[in-house]
Amino acid sequence: MMTELFTRHGTAHTGRHATTEKGRPYFTQTKCCSRCGGAGGADKWAHTGWTCFQCGGSGKGGIETVKLYTADQLAKLNATAAKKQAKKQAAFEAKAAAEKAEADARAEAFLAQHGALLDRAEKFAERSEFIKDVVRKARERNLLTDAQAEALAASVAKIEASDAAKAASDYVGKVGERMTLTVTCVRMYSFARSAFNAPWLTETCRIATMRDANGNTIVAKGKFCPPTATWTEESGWQVTSEPFVIKATVKGHEVYRDEKQTTVQRVALVEPKKEKEQSNG
Repeated sequence: MMTELFTRHGTAHTGRHATTEKGRPYFTQTKCCSRCGGAGGADKWAHTGWTCFQCGGSGKGGIETVKLYTADQLAKLNATAAKKQAKKQAAFEAKAAAEKAEADARAEAFLAQHGALLDRAEKFAERSEFIKDVVRKARERNLLTDAQAEALAASVAKIEASDAAKAASDYVGKVGERMTLTVTCVRMYSFARSAFNAPWLTETCRIATMRDANGNTIVAKGKFCPPTATWTEESGWQVTSEPFVIKATVKGHEVYRDEKQTTVQRVALVEPKKEKEQSNG
């Protein structure tokens, strides 16, 4: 009875076969051309004549030797291959588990260091593109440099301080009341507009946002310029935090961006009194 033979892929071989000097069975067959896959040519090569230059149009790729195995030999080969694959898979899974554990440890350490800041900043993500971008990338990469953490904390603190100032602001005085106020300029803005009595001319309108000692917001619109505000072509408006005294008439009370504001008009700067020099005789 002839021993049944198989290819390495488990296909039974029913044709003729030969044996090597060591008695190992094999057979030969014609391979398909590796370039055209046995088609002999392709439309994509039409500009050079369609025919595959590797096989000359035959679709053949030479002769190959195919080893044959008995059922027992094939079973042993498959068992060895399966064992090798299982070992390789186990090594892959162990490496993946180690990498995950390392990544989890880094993430845990990262959150222990920066989690509170990120949670605090995330509340303002829709109000600042900078905060939104830094928080997103930090969470994706579990990475935040010292400079980024410092800048993020400063941005958050600025918004928190602004929100606290808005919440603390209340109306000042009564409409029509003339008041003397000690204030600090916090923001300046200016724009060009048509002059009130001569619309063919333009004038500069300034908006000075100030706060008094109690944190109430005072807004002056018109020509008034605080003494602590300066403007240059290069940097625009710049303000300093020194307090100054003004006299102004309350024009109205309004809410702007969730902040109570007192609008004033006819603003005049009160110059500090100079001490009289003492003379001897």
